[in-house]
Amino acid sequence: MYGFDKNIGTADDLAFMKYGKKYGKGANRNVHIMEHLISYAEEIKMPSETLKRMIEKATSKPQGEPVKAIINNNRLIAYCDMCGGAEAINFDGSFYCLTCYNVGNDGKPRPITYPRGLKNIVELLEKRPKFLQRNYLGESLTELKKENRSIGV
Repeated sequence: MYGFDKNIGTADDLAFMKYGKKYGKGANRNVHIMEHLISYAEEIKMPSETLKRMIEKATSKPQGEPVKAIINNNRLIAYCDMCGGAEAINFDGSFYCLTCYNVGNDGKPRPITYPRGLKNIVELLEKRPKFLQRNYLGESLTELKKENRSIGV
């Protein structure tokens, strides 16, 4: 279950929890984005051509200024510096904000900057028994190891 599993949760995990089906690496996130856009379009009675363009942009190759990946409460996320929203992300380098729809980036996904040593960071955090202790905000690997020792890991 997203955020409460033994592994760090990703956008695909969140979409799987919502839709109950795995579409393939990164595809669950795109399904989640499309479902969200369709719901939004219905709510505001958006013309179908406008919705089609939004979906094409939202699922295109990332471009623009990168967002920074962090791990918060056992979830891999990034904050949108355009609107302050936060979204679950994957390890594939694509960020799409479902709060502002990346309008400041022409509606297209943004690249993600991951911390160096992400694999080691994830391994250290996943050793922690409590999900709410699985956070990474930019600490060094040395600091994470020290934190792990202080909680008996």
